[in-house]
Amino acid sequence: VAKIEFEQTQQYRTIERYVTQNYVRYPIFSNWKVKRKTIKKTLKLTNKELEDLQHHEDPLVRKFADEIVIALNNEDLFPSWLIKAAIQSECDEKINYLDDELSKFTTLTNQKIGQCAKEINNNRDVIAENNKILKIKIAKSDKIFLKIQKISEAKKSVVKSIFTLFIYNYYISSHRKKKLTSLKVILENEIKTLQEKNSTLSQSSKDLMEQIRDYQNKLNEKSQDIEKQKNRIQVKCEEDLQNVTTLDIAIAQDSDFIPLKKFVGLEYEKIIGCYAIHNIVNDKYYVGQSKDVMKRLRQHFKGTVPSNIIFAEDYYSQKEEDRESLFELKIIPCETKDELDRTEKQLIEEYDAFQSGYNGTNGNT
Repeated sequence: VAKIEFEQTQQYRTIERYVTQNYVRYPIFSNWKVKRKTIKKTLKLTNKELEDLQHHEDPLVRKFADEIVIALNNEDLFPSWLIKAAIQSECDEKINYLDDELSKFTTLTNQKIGQCAKEINNNRDVIAENNKILKIKIAKSDKIFLKIQKISEAKKSVVKSIFTLFIYNYYISSHRKKKLTSLKVILENEIKTLQEKNSTLSQSSKDLMEQIRDYQNKLNEKSQDIEKQKNRIQVKCEEDLQNVTTLDIAIAQDSDFIPLKKFVGLEYEKIIGCYAIHNIVNDKYYVGQSKDVMKRLRQHFKGTVPSNIIFAEDYYSQKEEDRESLFELKIIPCETKDELDRTEKQLIEEYDAFQSGYNGTNGNT
């Protein structure tokens, strides 16, 4: 039986007074106030009720169903819907983590690719500017070459010298040729330097393009790896979900010994028969009979805690974490009084419940 208290809070304001402006009354409200209300509920939480808790007729119970179950602080009482929700939540959390990991890796990789692309564009701009300068310098170098060639091919002429006031002699002089040759050498060196720079920049751009392809390949590999991991997680999640079973709402009559704690949440069912209680630590048994076995068991135990003194000493001598699993139970349905007495005696003898167990007699005679 679970006793639950809900505290409901509501914020509200009240009208304190009115003011009139331009013949219209306006309300003046108070500060926000809080109204609290305690709602008490009592639930009988059998295994069936726990399984149906999220569909309970009470909306408050439905809303807080998971918190109610968790507050029981007993994993053996967790219904299938809560276990499935936990499995799905863990699965979603793992997948979200992988998505975040891929997102961060993608962002970082794209930043690196963007940086490489930026450097390639810068290289392209520098090469374009260098080519403009190269074009001018090459044209200038070609002009100088033609001038040098003309000087080499020119012949001395007295007439041209006199006619040009000897300027012609300067244009074909070796001094001017040397000067032009020196200028051409300087230009050729500058052209060579610019060409080497362009070659270096072109190679750098090729290396950067290769680096971009490498980043893209790594990103594709990472994406594929993450997708495989997500698929494995999803498959495992589906397997785990399929393996979740509902809380027992009945125990098969031909079952062997069942942990006592499994009987706690069962729907009540009147059973005429014999029963055997087994202490799994000291291997002691108690055998009894009743026209209502489940009712009789509730006289022996409140949940898994003994109400009968004959079990109490062994129960409380165990560590607290082991007590709940100390006893197990077996029920043998019977139909007649003779069958009850006969079965009880047989079980007492079979389990040595009188000499070495909890029974005070060897059965009804």
